[in-house]
Amino acid sequence: MTKTAQTAFVGNAMDAGLLPPDTMRRANLVTLKAPNDSSQPIQFWQLFSVLGPDPMVAIVETFFERVFADEPWFTSVFERVGGVEHYTITQASMWADVMGVARIITALTFA
Repeated sequence: MTKTAQTAFVGNAMDAGLLPPDTMRRANLVTLKAPNDSSQPIQFWQLFSVLGPDPMVAIVETFFERVFADEPWFTSVFERVGGVEHYTITQASMWADVMGVARIITALTFA
């Protein structure tokens, strides 16, 4: 998923003049590791190298906890499939996939 999303994003950004035409040949732009220089932009596929697994899972879990607590119309649709744990695991796994990380969520446990 990472390569597919990255290729589509870069292609659209190059077409719009937001990224240089040789972006796919620039290792610093296509690598999964974010630059150490904070003045350089971070691409979405590099976010995992900055966040790591715990903060990423916490963001997703907090989102679904709030949605399930605050939005009954939303909850009624989503709870047919699963609760907060289900969505946290599936969405955090999807984020990890988009960010080029393989199966980081398997060790998660919930209180």
